[in-house]
Amino acid sequence: MENKKKRNNLIDIMKGLLILDVAVYHLIYRVKGSMFDNIVREIGYLAIPMFFCLAGYFYRDITGSLISGIWKRIKKILFPVLGVSGVLLLLFGPYYMLVHHYTAHDWLGDILMTYLRPELMAIILPEFSGGQLFNNISPVWFIWTLLFSTLLFLLCMEFAKKNNARLIITTIVLLAIGIVMYVLIPAFSWCLQMTPFYAGIMMLGVILNRFTVFEKLEKINLGISSVIMIAAAIAHYFIFMNFGSDLMYLSIVGDKGFLSGIAFVIQIIVGGYALFTLSRIIALWKYSEEAFAWVGRHTLVILLFHCLIGGIAADIMHTYNKPGPDWYVDPLTAETVIKSIISFIAAIAGSCGLAALNDKLKARKKSNK
Repeated sequence: MENKKKRNNLIDIMKGLLILDVAVYHLIYRVKGSMFDNIVREIGYLAIPMFFCLAGYFYRDITGSLISGIWKRIKKILFPVLGVSGVLLLLFGPYYMLVHHYTAHDWLGDILMTYLRPELMAIILPEFSGGQLFNNISPVWFIWTLLFSTLLFLLCMEFAKKNNARLIITTIVLLAIGIVMYVLIPAFSWCLQMTPFYAGIMMLGVILNRFTVFEKLEKINLGISSVIMIAAAIAHYFIFMNFGSDLMYLSIVGDKGFLSGIAFVIQIIVGGYALFTLSRIIALWKYSEEAFAWVGRHTLVILLFHCLIGGIAADIMHTYNKPGPDWYVDPLTAETVIKSIISFIAAIAGSCGLAALNDKLKARKKSNK
């Protein structure tokens, strides 16, 4: 029982490291193309597929009918996020009218853009465009992609069930279809063209669970594993920089076409190993283990709120509200960097505060029952 708890903590630490990097990517200004920028983007582009992989790792077989099981998971994924994002869009529209000189048209455009996504909006409602409010809530795109990938994943798991051969073959087929679609098919709203690929990544997580890969990795001597981690991190950076595979995260054809898609899968495996070993190192100290694991368990709340809170902090300091099309500024002053770091700290503190409040409300609700 103790090993299971420790293993789950390590996975939560992995998630904590990834979501913190995503927040750095979104909120802290840096020199474009610098080593720090490359590393931040490298880890950030690893984060999304790793979140899908870990979602597959925690998969449990559907009990009862397939339809009711799928519906239950759809509600768990979609409804809370739809409700939260909807409330944020309605509450903060007036704020953005005041601070960012929004019009009602701009506000409506952001609402539509959040749910329909830019690709579909460009076709059916080109007169609307997304503004800063949309940019500050845009991480919700991950939930749309998770929803459609989960639907396909659940159907494929019904086929694979407990048969390991079917599971492995289905995973390979989904990844292959996903890579082909990534290269040949233009981007769809809600990242639909990435659905097979991310469903395959989720099935890869099931394989990790079924073959107890994390437990076996945990038994490797930490010193030896750390040496391998360094080599894996270097290999991951090399792939990231030379194969254009990071572009797959953005649903854009990479520099090497099909090879970029294959390289992206390799990155997930290599980067995942490096991340897991780093998590083992962090877990050596009780306080860092507990802190990062707590953050990892609250990834969704931080994902939904960090850009919005960071943007408000930037507004208060009268500096750049970073999330959006202008990822970099030139010239980049020390003041801008410092203020963006303050925005990051405010965003993490605020998001964690909301997560803690959510925990208390859940506990109170549970105790009332």
